[in-house]
Amino acid sequence: MRRFLKPVNSLLPGNDRDTIAWLKAAVPAALLAGVLLSPRLWLSARSFPLVPVWSWLPVIESPFDDVLSAALFALAIAVMWTRRPRLFIIALIGLVIALGLFDQSRWQPWVYQYTVMMMVIAAGTRDESDSRREKLTVDVCRVIIASIYFWSGLQKINVDFVTSTLPWLLAPVVRNVPPFVWPYLAATVAVIEAGTGVGLLIPRYRRLAVMLAVAMHVFVLAMVGPFGRSWNSVIWPWNIAMIAFVVSLFRNADPVSFGGVIATRAAALQQAALVLFLVMPALSFFNLWDSYLSFSLYSGNVNHGDIYLGADAAEHLSGDLYNYYTEEIRRRQDRINATAWSFGDLNVPVYPEPRIYKAIAASICSETGNSPDVVLVVHGRQTLVHREDERTYRCRDFRN
Repeated sequence: MRRFLKPVNSLLPGNDRDTIAWLKAAVPAALLAGVLLSPRLWLSARSFPLVPVWSWLPVIESPFDDVLSAALFALAIAVMWTRRPRLFIIALIGLVIALGLFDQSRWQPWVYQYTVMMMVIAAGTRDESDSRREKLTVDVCRVIIASIYFWSGLQKINVDFVTSTLPWLLAPVVRNVPPFVWPYLAATVAVIEAGTGVGLLIPRYRRLAVMLAVAMHVFVLAMVGPFGRSWNSVIWPWNIAMIAFVVSLFRNADPVSFGGVIATRAAALQQAALVLFLVMPALSFFNLWDSYLSFSLYSGNVNHGDIYLGADAAEHLSGDLYNYYTEEIRRRQDRINATAWSFGDLNVPVYPEPRIYKAIAASICSETGNSPDVVLVVHGRQTLVHREDERTYRCRDFRN
């Protein structure tokens, strides 16, 4: 085994400085992989509507959107190959944030994670002679990765994960499971994932946690990867990147002083990263923070939106949008599948927040001449205290 692992170990960083150098190449490479798999997400010429943070933000028309996409690639490559990449990292962070302001569909969990990690790296490369800063930078990245597993596990403690998401995920390998088994199986998955995040920060359990994390990502790739369901390809490189992050950051790592990381006077960007990954996800359980920014992907506990429209309204749909509506027999209306539309056009899941669904419905209202037959139904997520009410909107609700 040691003979087998020797060439692998030689490719991995051996100290904090090497780890930062490795991360500054690996993080933008992972970002580029995701961007390559979702090219239309970063452009304005598409059928799925842009949803800017503020409605007054203009649409970045062609060819300027192409220029910004090219700049995104150029900056990521510069970060990967430049010896002193701090300015390029800051520019890349600024560009990703700016593009996110012009369209919230770009706030995918992997984009969010990589952007925050680059913030931490930018702070850590300010003074290469400061070993304390290097140690703190690596430890903050470790806390970020551990936090993702912890919160993602807690997000899975909900009814939808038991009844829908987990059965769907395990369907290729698990069949004919008695209904009473699913709650126990779901609880086991949630506890193992959350426990993995905790174990990564405890030296005694770190090796087991690393093995569990790697096994988890390999299994997910087997289920949704090209040899499984071939679903949501944009998260394939993310799963591979997470394996690389876990192994490189926690293999033979010095003890991570969790309290020390919190108490140390870290750089402002690193302090912000700790707040975003340690504190803010807790607010999602009270519906005060977005689900995807709380690592609820594949938890089932997100808002869902259905857009219904009558036959007369459907006749006004453009060819691209017409491909994403199906007959809804129960309601005797056609239904626009927002998730299928987002995947089909952008190759990413729809950002599951009510404001996004309302913006999507408003664009359909505009296309159908504000038809009274267009109806948006938002099914709220389960919070810590109750399930959000189902809400119904019509075109008149979107008029200024």
